[in-house]
Amino acid sequence: MDLSVEYAIPAVIAFAAAVVSSCAGFGGAILLLPVLSALYGVQRALPILACAQLVGNASRAVLGYATLRPRIILIFAGGLVPAGIFGTLYLTRFSESFVRPIIATIVCVAALFEVGEAFGRLPRSLHRIRPPHEPGAWFFSAGALVGLISAVGGTAGPLPNAFFLRLNLVPAAYIANEAAAMGLLHLAKLVAFGFGDWARSQDIPLMIVISLAMVLGTYAGKKMVTRIPVQKYRKGIAIWMLFAAASLFFVSAD
Repeated sequence: MDLSVEYAIPAVIAFAAAVVSSCAGFGGAILLLPVLSALYGVQRALPILACAQLVGNASRAVLGYATLRPRIILIFAGGLVPAGIFGTLYLTRFSESFVRPIIATIVCVAALFEVGEAFGRLPRSLHRIRPPHEPGAWFFSAGALVGLISAVGGTAGPLPNAFFLRLNLVPAAYIANEAAAMGLLHLAKLVAFGFGDWARSQDIPLMIVISLAMVLGTYAGKKMVTRIPVQKYRKGIAIWMLFAAASLFFVSAD
């Protein structure tokens, strides 16, 4: 394969995916996975995507370190990580064709809830079931739900973002804290299950190039998000969340 195709195209798409994820907190895989799959096939693309996601989460957390709130991260990760590992060990036998529509429906409902809140159109009857703005037992349970869904279906889509948005954090803090929590899940899975076939030796140079592009894209996205008014940001995120949730019916990616 020509070097311009093997490295340049994935690097450009990885940069764009990182900008999107850094601005919204999610959605980069929607851009990156189809390109990687078309170039290398799904089996080879998934480990490369996993590397890109881990680097993307880490870079968003590091660049937003000043806004990190350990209590929020630990409460969510306390449910997320054990549930994710448990689900990967014992619940991955379900047929994807059976599980994915169910998961996509759950995430779409959460996205619609967020759209209703962002645009002030949430029915009064649903106000009673809204979780509080402070993290607590509900946030731990939310982490466990995300971990199980991610393990069983291969992705939780923007579901964790819906929970973090509930905390009413400023955009930079929302992005950094969600990235830190989800990064812990990816890291825990690597430690728990070993690197094994996660990375093929011939793909390591490509992973390095994509990782560098992800870091640069994350930095660019962070600069952009600080210029967006909070109210407009929340509405934009709600619309993008609904699109990303709907894509789960068609795109198999975390």
